[in-house]
Amino acid sequence: KNQSIALKNLEELTSYEFNIKAYCIDSQIVVSKVLTFKTLQDLTICKDVFEPNNDFLTAKTINTNQTVMGNLAVRGDVDYYQFANTEGLKNIEISLTNLPADYDLYVYDQFKRLVGYSTKTNFQNEMVRILNAPVAPYYIRVLSRQGESDAAACYHLKIQLLDSITTRQTPNSAVIDKLVAPIVISPNPVSEVMTIDFDTTLPAGRQNTEGVAQLELRDMLGQTIETKTMVVKNTLNRFEWDVASLNDGLYLLVVRLNNSVLSQKVVISK
Repeated sequence: KNQSIALKNLEELTSYEFNIKAYCIDSQIVVSKVLTFKTLQDLTICKDVFEPNNDFLTAKTINTNQTVMGNLAVRGDVDYYQFANTEGLKNIEISLTNLPADYDLYVYDQFKRLVGYSTKTNFQNEMVRILNAPVAPYYIRVLSRQGESDAAACYHLKIQLLDSITTRQTPNSAVIDKLVAPIVISPNPVSEVMTIDFDTTLPAGRQNTEGVAQLELRDMLGQTIETKTMVVKNTLNRFEWDVASLNDGLYLLVVRLNNSVLSQKVVISK
């Protein structure tokens, strides 16, 4: 006879153990081995259960093939997650939906090298696909390009592991749309201190070497207003720049590293 039991007051995203005790007709009692299940997140109520997760070290582990909810509650907040492909050669599809503002999506491999990103404008959903992804851990970064925040609005993040397509790609070949490593400035517009994130490892096989980068802030006439230098690694690099003393206007940030030049517009507005 089938039987069920209702469990109440369980915590979200929490693992529980249970076993089954059976009373046989010959009066014997049989107890199953310990089994486990994990509760899902309630997607009807905006609640971020993953903080703090503001960098690679504090990235929270999430499951594949289920939707989770996150929140950028304060200006300049960034969320990091990690997950693993444990099922063999797979296509990984990562979607970021239900966006309250202009959010961007970045995906990194186990060595924190950028393997894909989606930076559509306005409220458009973001998606990254990695074809024939090998068994390995991965990282996800979610941020607002303009540094926007909304403590009452949650985004939805879902990772799907799909059967690998029958192409002759090598297991380590990730599908990416762009050939130049992106620079992310947040917030943008900025009034005081801007945070500069840029990757030096995209695409695979064409990595920039480690070294000293020259950062230049230029006005729209091409004149250099300020310069900075920083030591960079083959990973995600972060640099903070105080621009509170500069005049309002549109500027161009230029990053020079060995033979590569990256640039991004930035608006200073107080």
